[in-house]
Parts: sequence; structure tokens; C-alpha cells
Amino acid sequence: MNQICTYPDDKKQIRRKGGLQFCGCLRSGKHAIAKWQKIATVDVDVSETIVNKGKDIMLKGIKKKDALHIACAIEAKCTCFLTTDKKLLRTTFNEITVTSPIDFIKILKI
Repeated sequence: MNQICTYPDDKKQIRRKGGLQFCGCLRSGKHAIAKWQKIATVDVDVSETIVNKGKDIMLKGIKKKDALHIACAIEAKCTCFLTTDKKLLRTTFNEITVTSPIDFIKILKI
């Protein structure tokens, strides 16, 4: 099963749909949180393991929240992390593929 991670922040939510797992997160604001809570099937809480992985990712020059988001996606076993952040798109991670939403759509059409 492919897993996709989207929406940057600290707390991740995953939704299974059509053989794909979508990992998103809760942004601040009641409306955004309510939206994700309705469709989420798995909640990945920030743990010591994730914080330590985030610190390792920060050594690559990635900001704290982005590093935690990627660490949570890795912990959730996501295989693809969708972002439009140019720095993240230029950074290589062994455990997860980082791609733009547009490139991801191109991959799906293949």
C-alpha cells in the first residue's frame, strides 16, 4: 500500500482511500481540526522517537515543525511526503520520498 503525507504541522492524521494512505495533520483552527478528525483513521502522536528523528532531520537544515512533520510521516510508514516547500523538495531522505503535489499526480497517471 502506498502512503502519502500532506499538510505540514506537528500532529498527523492518516486516511485510507483506494489503496493509498493519506497522512495529513491538524492545523490550528477548529474548522481544520474538525475536518481531519472526520476522515482520520489513525492518529500518530509525537513521541520521544519522533522528536529524536526530528532532531536528526533538523541537522539537514530543516525547520523544527517541518522536521517533526517528516518524522511523523516516517513513523506512520508513509512512503511519499507531498509538499510545495522548495527546501524540503531539494532535501533527500532515505526513509521517505518527498515530492510536489503536481509531480505526484504525474506519478499516479503512469
